[in-house]
Amino acid sequence: MTRVRKVCLTGIWLASLALWLIGCRGSTVEDHDNTPCLEESLTMNSGWRIAWSATVEDGYILHPLFVVDDYLVAVDRTIADQEQKRIRVYNIKSGDEKWEKAFSEVGIPSEQTLVANEQFMATYSLGAIDVFEVESGELAVQLRDLVVFSLALDEKQLYVHDTLGHIRAYELSSGELKWDQQLPGATRKGYLAIANKELTVSLLTGLWQLSTETGQVLNNFSVKRGSYSTLYGDDYLVEQVLNSLRVTSILTGEVLWQEGYRPFITYQSPVNDHGVLYFPAWLENTGSQTRAVRLINAVSLDNGRMLWQYQSADGIEVISGIAINQGMGYFLTSDGTVWSLSLSDGSATPIGHSTSLYYWKQDSSPFFSIPSVVTAGNRVLISFGCRTVYAVESS
Repeated sequence: MTRVRKVCLTGIWLASLALWLIGCRGSTVEDHDNTPCLEESLTMNSGWRIAWSATVEDGYILHPLFVVDDYLVAVDRTIADQEQKRIRVYNIKSGDEKWEKAFSEVGIPSEQTLVANEQFMATYSLGAIDVFEVESGELAVQLRDLVVFSLALDEKQLYVHDTLGHIRAYELSSGELKWDQQLPGATRKGYLAIANKELTVSLLTGLWQLSTETGQVLNNFSVKRGSYSTLYGDDYLVEQVLNSLRVTSILTGEVLWQEGYRPFITYQSPVNDHGVLYFPAWLENTGSQTRAVRLINAVSLDNGRMLWQYQSADGIEVISGIAINQGMGYFLTSDGTVWSLSLSDGSATPIGHSTSLYYWKQDSSPFFSIPSVVTAGNRVLISFGCRTVYAVESS
């Protein structure tokens, strides 16, 4: 890796890994056969087996996997042209690919430019919004000549926050504009969420609630937006504010708590399970490294109390968000290990290992991927950032 690329990686990664993905890709280059993805394999420990695997022959899985209804969604980039992206949708039970679509660019879930519900998926990039039916991949709505901060979906409408400060609703059945609302401070990035059948908009000027039917302002609270917002249920808005987490009630605007927890992974939000947030975090003062991602925190959503911490071994970092399934958590570490995590006490057990791992700390990777793990039913779905998606289950 050149010195220039290392400077770009170091400086911007520490500020925001998600922004690095957008700003530091550079121009298209040939993909030399020096990645760790050439001979992929996954070895499962006793009590686990591979239910199915699906391999992209001409690309790498780029962004974190996510699940929509009975389908697994993966975004990959081609080997021949790193700027060519594709959305792939797989049947979770069989691993069969339902459909794929190619784009010059695809939105990012953490940026709210790729969003989905059980019926529809919407992606924004390069001035265009495309909305597809999840099951068939058929185009439902297409909007052009827009510059957009973020998107949201419900069963009937697509909600768009554009850079001119407009919040708009479009009918999914026709693509027609239903309403248009301008809010103070909406010319800067915000966060959209559907809660209590209304639209929540978090901006630097405050927290707003709009009628999904008319766009009318129903409530406005003075709480200013943090970053990397996520709404849990119909009440708890969790945001990163400076070097802490803040939880706000969208029903009252009250800040319920704010604590100095420092989540690392900005592209996957803390996961909530039965009122507990689980997320990877920085470990401070680790010898020659001032910070390393070696913690998983379990924090009460109600009051911010730390319930337990898991700490990885020296030199091993947590590189994925936490996936929850039937009372257990799952995550990946920088040595290619998949772990199960007890949600009661934070103890961890390895369940499998891959020699193929392709992520941001590897100098041999000029265009890195983001390994991830998600769950659906009784299965754990894994990407090591290479070409293969694995579905594993206990045997």
